[in-house]
Amino acid sequence: MNIEAIPATSRADWLALRRRDVTASDVAALFGAHPYRTILQVYADKTGTGTDRGDNAAMRRGRILEPAVAEAWYEERGERLTKATLYLRSPEHRVGATPDYLTIANEPVECKTAAPEVFERDWAEGPPLAYVLQCLVQVYLTGAPRGWIALMIDNRAKDFFVFDVPRNDAAWERIIAAAAAFWRAVDAGEMPAVDYSRDAAAIKALYPRDNGATVDLSGDNMLPEMLAERARLKDEVAEREDRLEAIDTEIKAKMGEAATGTLDGYRITYKLQNRKEVVIPATSYRVLRITKLKEKDIAA
Repeated sequence: MNIEAIPATSRADWLALRRRDVTASDVAALFGAHPYRTILQVYADKTGTGTDRGDNAAMRRGRILEPAVAEAWYEERGERLTKATLYLRSPEHRVGATPDYLTIANEPVECKTAAPEVFERDWAEGPPLAYVLQCLVQVYLTGAPRGWIALMIDNRAKDFFVFDVPRNDAAWERIIAAAAAFWRAVDAGEMPAVDYSRDAAAIKALYPRDNGATVDLSGDNMLPEMLAERARLKDEVAEREDRLEAIDTEIKAKMGEAATGTLDGYRITYKLQNRKEVVIPATSYRVLRITKLKEKDIAA
């Protein structure tokens, strides 16, 4: 297998390189096994309609603790890991990866961190499948006999665990077959199925503007029931918001001018806060509005 090793000198370069390939962190989404990504989100990214995933608390924690994971590896195993700096890709399969670290034997090490409750929930039977597939891609792109998942628990003790990921030719064949099917769909302009519970951001990115046309949805047998359910849910939300506002108002009245209130099991604060003036830049976005038509409007 021909492997290209490409230096990425900036985050922009790295993101551009990744857009050409199904990356190791994307692979699980092709099988519906990714906890945070769907195949439609991958499709949106690769077709240039997705958005940079940006940053979040979990990613920040991972960046901060990644060197600590490497240090824990050294303390436990007596081996200094080398930070990987090259983007590896198979142009034949359009699959790519950048390992976190490499061992002396050039085996990839994928560093992970987890909160204690996440460890208990997701790691009880070993590494989640998404991380195993991620590491397996790195194994084949580096040509190593195996890879490693190094996990640090973000607790006081910073407990440390290491899992080996050996080569698995059958799994690799399924990965490259799934990647090939994905790219065939992309090249043909065939959008993957939408996961309606997870793909709100992807749909927003794929259809950022309207074209002014009108679409006839009268043949969709599911929509009338969905719209009726939506109306019921909106009414329930409004009712609960009204009740929530009434509860908050009563609490504020009981607090009066006090900043802090105490009672068994709770601590309440009602303090003055100052917000700086913010100028909101102009933007354009689509707004979904649904109107229940009256019978006379339908007849017209």
